[in-house]
Amino acid sequence: MSPLKIILTVILLVMLSGYATYGLFNLFTAKPKEEVKPVKTYVELPSLVTVSDPVKNSVIGDMLDLKGEARGYWYFEGQFPVSVIDDTGYIVAQGTAKALGDWKTTSMVPFESHIDVTSSARSET
Repeated sequence: MSPLKIILTVILLVMLSGYATYGLFNLFTAKPKEEVKPVKTYVELPSLVTVSDPVKNSVIGDMLDLKGEARGYWYFEGQFPVSVIDDTGYIVAQGTAKALGDWKTTSMVPFESHIDVTSSARSET
């Protein structure tokens, strides 16, 4: 074997042993991953949105009639998204609330939404 091949072989073996040592070190010293906890997504925004019906923590049926008021700048093209969330933070249903008046204002504008909350969605919680 020529001296160049011997040098290249030694360099290759040193590199491979370094990578193997690094991999084994990380394998035995790795910390377990922390458990990810769900984040509560319910936020009260009394100065922007108020819900008059239903009241907070109400038990609802398969159809939810949502009524309230929101600031005009809360709307996008006269509507905004609505989520129905159970007590564990699970999104049970989603829908759209629609303005019942002129939403191009900074004042409170009444809205309503009719959301279908199917029994299959509730049974998954």
